[in-house]
Amino acid sequence: MKRIFLLLTLLLNSLLTLSAQTYIYSGDKRYDYDSRVIATWDGSRLYSGDKRYDYDSRVLATWDGTRLYSGDKRYDYDSRV
Repeated sequence: MKRIFLLLTLLLNSLLTLSAQTYIYSGDKRYDYDSRVIATWDGSRLYSGDKRYDYDSRVLATWDGTRLYSGDKRYDYDSRV
């Protein structure tokens, strides 16, 4: 019984790790190399390959998905939306 519980726990942890790599959930933030916030959003999922630029063409967010869902916000280094 303990072995089954341990195996189920390990399997669940593995699935959670895989899902964390696949989906980005609400309230998530991404930081560039010097810790500026480059993207935050409220959408349910974020897929790969997308890029966002602010008005002066600096890259604010890059990631590896194909779609971005509703409610997203972009911030530059001084936290303006």
